[in-house]
Amino acid sequence: MKEVGQHEHPQDTHGGRVPGRLKEASALVDSDPALETPEGKRLNALVELVQAYEATYVPVDGALADRIRSIVAGVQVDLDRPLPPELGHAGMP
Repeated sequence: MKEVGQHEHPQDTHGGRVPGRLKEASALVDSDPALETPEGKRLNALVELVQAYEATYVPVDGALADRIRSIVAGVQVDLDRPLPPELGHAGMP
């Protein structure tokens, strides 16, 4: 059983480690460990890490999303059309 150490922070879950932690948490949930066992403590720590990750990297304010939808409603973009000269290459090769 893996131990959650002091060095394990929410940002440690970034970069591909989140799916592994979710898979591990899912397996622990399926085994239904008692909270006072090492497995239960690990599950609790994994849940806290995933929640912290989601609070940092996933939050989207509903009002902001609605505002963006209203701004871009009806906007059509032709991705095959070249950029106007005033934009240059816009950092694109």
